Amino acid sequence: MTEPGRILAVIPARAGSKRLPRKNTASLGGQPMVSWSIRAALDAGLAGRILVTSDDPEVLAIAETWEGVRSLQRPAELATDQATTADVLRHAVTEETKAGRAPDTLVLLQPTSPLRIGEDIANALNQFCQGGGESVVSVSPVEHPLAWCGKVDANGALLGIDLQSAQRSQDYEPDYRLNGAVYVVDVAGFVASGSLFTDRILASIMPRERSVDVDEALDLTICQSLMQER
Repeated sequence: MTEPGRILAVIPARAGSKRLPRKNTASLGGQPMVSWSIRAALDAGLAGRILVTSDDPEVLAIAETWEGVRSLQRPAELATDQATTADVLRHAVTEETKAGRAPDTLVLLQPTSPLRIGEDIANALNQFCQGGGESVVSVSPVEHPLAWCGKVDANGALLGIDLQSAQRSQDYEPDYRLNGAVYVVDVAGFVASGSLFTDRILASIMPRERSVDVDEALDLTICQSLMQER
């Protein structure tokens, strides 16, 4: 595969979370949730740096317990609900560049995907290299065909579904969704556009059982159950 150049894997884990307070340090499988993304990054064998960026002293302390992982204190303005992931990544790239470690390839690993494993990260990076530097996102199959999805209006009417179709779910081509687990992009392109997405986006497919995104307490319970089945 084509070498991706200097890699920077960023795990952004701020303290605040409205629906599940302090979710990044919530206990999952006997470890803080953010630790599972750190472990996956290490298991992926990335030839680069792993950086945890946070405003939370507890998260930063957790990162420092892992050999080969560095922490970055983010400024207060990047720890608000208004701060975007792109803002946080731009800050990380800028700080690394100032320190003489300018990266070529950026890998985003959100800590809310604790079931992701090193192989998933390596697969996405391999897809990035084979694609000649296009952006790569991890995806997973959706549970049902999108043809079965619609909207419900203010009067309770179901709209947008072809109810006359008698096709079975297996008769449809598979549909995929972003699962938020892995993003890979060329740093120069990201800095220029401020986006993780290029005009052409490649997909790295992950199984549904490793694609749970933790947004509320139920998601954490599902992850705990799936971990016990491994």
